[in-house]
Order: sequence, then C-alpha cells, then structure tokens
Amino acid sequence: MLGHHATLQGAAAGDTVTVTSNGTVELDDLSITGASAGNGISCASGTLIAHVVVVSHNLLGVTSACALRLDRSIVFENSNGALAVTAGAIDVRNNFIVNNGNPMLGRTANVTIAAGVTGSFAFNTVAYNDAKVNANPGIDCNSAAVTGDGNIVTDNTHKGAFNVDPQVSGACDFTRSYTAPGAGGNDLAWVNVATSDFHLTSASTAVLDSPTLTCSGRDDVDGEARPLGKGCDYGADELAP
Repeated sequence: MLGHHATLQGAAAGDTVTVTSNGTVELDDLSITGASAGNGISCASGTLIAHVVVVSHNLLGVTSACALRLDRSIVFENSNGALAVTAGAIDVRNNFIVNNGNPMLGRTANVTIAAGVTGSFAFNTVAYNDAKVNANPGIDCNSAAVTGDGNIVTDNTHKGAFNVDPQVSGACDFTRSYTAPGAGGNDLAWVNVATSDFHLTSASTAVLDSPTLTCSGRDDVDGEARPLGKGCDYGADELAP
C-alpha cells in the first residue's frame, strides 16, 4: 500500500492495520494512528514491510510475529510502548523510536524482542521513552540471534526521571551501540527534543564518526548514504558534514 502521505485512522477499539495472511504486505509513506486501545500495526503471519511510515498515538505501536522489515520510520507517542516482536526474522533499521510509553508502562520495555527471533536491530534512535521503575524504559531483547549494532539507546526514563541504567537488557549484543543512560536536557545535542526532532547536529560528538561501525552502502532515516563523514554515526540519522 503506497500512501503518498495518507493517514490511516484507527477506531478507538481494535488495531489500525492488521496483517493475518501468509503473503507479503508492504506499507509505504503512511501515517498510522488512532488505535487508542489497540495496535497501530499488528502482523500475525506472513511478511510485513513497513517503509517510511509514522506510527503514532496508538496504545502499542507495532506488534509482529512475522518476517518484519521496518525502516526509515518514526514510532512515537504510543502510550503502552513502541514495538513488540514475538517471533520471526526482523530487519529493523534507521528508525526514530521516541516518546513512547508512560509512567506506569504495562510491559517489560518500550521495545521487546522475544527469544527465538532472528535478524538485526540496527542504527535506530531509541530515546525519551518512559516506563515505571521496575521496567526497562528502552529495549529488552532476549535473542542472541539478533544483532544490535549502531543504535542510540539513551535518555529513556523512569517516570520522567533520567539517568536510568540499564537502557538495554537481555541476550542481544548491544556492545556496538551507544547505550549511555543519559541525563536529559538534550545532552546529545539533537536538533529539537521538544518537537521530537532527533536528527544529529555537529555538537552530537559522542555519537558521530565511529571508527568501529560498518555502515557502507546503507541509507539513513532520510535516505542519505552512509557514511557521510569520517565514520558511521550512531542512530537513525547520518549527519552530513
């Protein structure tokens, strides 16, 4: 489904988009919103490709047991979390996953990836998501078969309080991601946290030009080639020099 900036408005009850077939469904250039008691996107079987979509203002952003590709998208302001992957192979890359959750989050994390899932969760920006004190506000990934390179996972909060450690938990390898707890106050010098603009700036020095990351031939959230500087930048955005 090619949207050309169209909006799919869900009802208060139920999911906005449901995929149940064993075929392949592709969503491009769409906003998916309004399922205040359901999921923005729910995929039970088959293959789901979600490319340049905005998933916002649902109860839960995306749930998937499918072969899932989610890229160059924004998942934000979903009140009970951003992403729940229960099965399948994933390629989740170059997404802004921000401002999801709530102070009494009814999940273990804003992004959950179950044991048995395979694939990659790479070069995403996961920030300013909120959770209750005994939940992980960032990512809980329980599959050693999922690689977690190049992400920014920081400034996710407990009841709005920063400096929460850990930001990631489980069996996935996030050693090649930036996972500092973060102190808030736009400490990574994003463009504008108040308007959910998490593009990098030249002052975002902690996450720019990594000498250890591999990103050649990959586009960023805006479709710009990586790398554009002396090395690959962490997160969804590659800063143009």
